[in-house]
Amino acid sequence: MRRAMNHRSRQASVAASAMAERPSLLTDASVTMRAVGADIERSGYSPMSGGF
Repeated sequence: MRRAMNHRSRQASVAASAMAERPSLLTDASVTMRAVGADIERSGYSPMSGGF
């Protein structure tokens, strides 16, 4: 459980740094959605497969 939380926060910081480097709103959104989608898929909480 702790490892999952650690990975999630690391993923969030990676997404944040990517956003800081690329101030393109479209890129921000796609990076965030991809990170969130992968996170949901990994935890097995995807009500609709391929939603992202």
